[in-house]
Amino acid sequence: FSLIDVCGNPYTYLVEVTGVAETPNKSQRPGCNIGDGSIQIQFGINPPNPTTQIVSIEIVEAPIALAFPLPYNVSYNITSAGGFSMNSLPEGAYKFKIIDSCGFESFVVETIVGFTIVSSTYNVTENCSSFNLQLNHDSNGTYITSYHLQKYDAANDVWEHPVTGFDYVPNSAVNATNALAILNNIDNLNIPYLGTLTANYRILKVFFNYSNGTIGLNRCIIPIHEFEFNGGPKIIDAYAFP
Repeated sequence: FSLIDVCGNPYTYLVEVTGVAETPNKSQRPGCNIGDGSIQIQFGINPPNPTTQIVSIEIVEAPIALAFPLPYNVSYNITSAGGFSMNSLPEGAYKFKIIDSCGFESFVVETIVGFTIVSSTYNVTENCSSFNLQLNHDSNGTYITSYHLQKYDAANDVWEHPVTGFDYVPNSAVNATNALAILNNIDNLNIPYLGTLTANYRILKVFFNYSNGTIGLNRCIIPIHEFEFNGGPKIIDAYAFP
């Protein structure tokens, strides 16, 4: 800078201007498997700040359950928007080393909380040609959660919608076409039973967490209960006549 004071004297100053590293934001959600979690790291909130992006990221500290030597370069999970997203991480304490698009180095420390089922029970009450299903499920996988019922088709070895019989394709989305939506912590009344033989049913829990290297979310489909039901007549007592 060149300055002239009130007396007309000139001055020259050399000033070095340095940038300031931006602090990355972090958030986590439980994983699809018991004990696993997921994490998202980015500059800015949704969507990530386009002027500062992650160009390199390593895991430098992790629990023993992470089956990779450290430091573990996970830059392959940098998203197209310059954020970082990764799931299937064993629960525990992590430290991430980040290089951003401005050349700054920063660290993120986070304790990943794994997916945990606190309690889960169900009760089936038989009716005539139908049944009631009471579900009480409590877990920390709560983001965009839904519950569904499917019936097993043993002849074709597939799970299907329990009323329409429409087949479910493994690992596809669970929806109203291939499953019957049910509610948690409530008695789901008069679910139709179509058949005369014992049928196998399963209850699915669906929720979402962070994906691997993409902006979109990852869908978790968890079978939480299986049970049998036979809607046919039953002998509940017998009497002898003289």
